[in-house]
Amino acid sequence: MIQHIGLTVANVSELKEFYEKVLLLIPQYQFKVDKSLAFNLFGVEREVDVFMMSYQSMSFEIFIDDDICSSSFAHVCLTYKQSELLYSRAQASGYRAIKKTSRNGYTYFIWDKSGNIFEIKEIM
Repeated sequence: MIQHIGLTVANVSELKEFYEKVLLLIPQYQFKVDKSLAFNLFGVEREVDVFMMSYQSMSFEIFIDDDICSSSFAHVCLTYKQSELLYSRAQASGYRAIKKTSRNGYTYFIWDKSGNIFEIKEIM
């Protein structure tokens, strides 16, 4: 069972603009990973701010770091009721969003400004 998903976001303002307003995540708490632990765990030699956010049983551990690594296929697939509303909110807020026809209606792909990709499907 997945307890949480860790993501890197370049700018703390994304937490409110994308994660709260678009994905409906609720801030839970924040903490810092000190320089020594950040290096031992992730090979990063600096203190890092981390924010825990959740929606229902889904939790994200979001690391704030402007050194974003690009990966072409990594993404998180989420299911929501009324998933088209997330797509509409993302578009209205200026985020890249694609609507794809699928077997059960539509699948939406939404990017935050740090390049994290979210595949959004309707709860069946």
